[in-house]
Amino acid sequence: MFKKIFNHDAIIVVVKGFWKTGKTNVALLMMETLLELGVIEVFATNIKIKPTEKAKYICDLVSLKEFHYDDPVNPKHKGYIFDEAGKLAVRRGAMRRENVEWMRFIPELSKGRMKLIVVTQSEFLTDSMFVETEFTRAFIETFKHEKYGYSISIESELLNEPFIYINKVPKCKTEYSAYASADWFLEQQTKPEVKDFICCKIAKMYTIDKKSTTVIANELGYNSREPIIRFIKRHIRHTFNALTDEDILEIVKERNLTLVEEKPTE
Repeated sequence: MFKKIFNHDAIIVVVKGFWKTGKTNVALLMMETLLELGVIEVFATNIKIKPTEKAKYICDLVSLKEFHYDDPVNPKHKGYIFDEAGKLAVRRGAMRRENVEWMRFIPELSKGRMKLIVVTQSEFLTDSMFVETEFTRAFIETFKHEKYGYSISIESELLNEPFIYINKVPKCKTEYSAYASADWFLEQQTKPEVKDFICCKIAKMYTIDKKSTTVIANELGYNSREPIIRFIKRHIRHTFNALTDEDILEIVKERNLTLVEEKPTE
């Protein structure tokens, strides 16, 4: 059933329900199920989880974009859980910068093969870009019954039945803090080491070693220079906190294509 719903490169599933009805558990359980089914290879979330090799904690847009555009040629199938969307992407804040950046990001989901699960107490509190678009393919509502425990109802046009009910939802395996509030930031919260990213190595080859994008592509085994250009843009995003293509162009112009900041000599 979950495989049928999530068998698309760009998809949003909304998990909604009252407080303490198991929304977070259901969202994490779905990602774990998608991992087991081979639909995704890794997932991330702004829920305060204990990170593992397959589950990452990401609470800012810059890091999410790096996670999303992991490889411009052959990106991994991945998932992201955006928790507390009713508070962090409120419907009445349509022109807030946070909402605008999400509006720009959502149409790019397919390019990074990402499935997005949005968790909220109500779709009426959450910005319409998450709940009223062609990408939104299912709504899952959580309940808590005295007899059946945690339960869910699933509504999706991709299923044969209009509603599917599941009782006694099991507990997810991912460790998380049930009482900590989820965070969301536009700026990167944890600065990565330069050595960890191929985009940084490519940016060094381009700016310090003075190699053209075509030469770099040939040396690294790419068939064209386009992936190299994408890696350089990604480097600009996390080095200079560039959030949009306009920011990238401005930085390129200001710095005369100097994409790597040299460390001061000691």
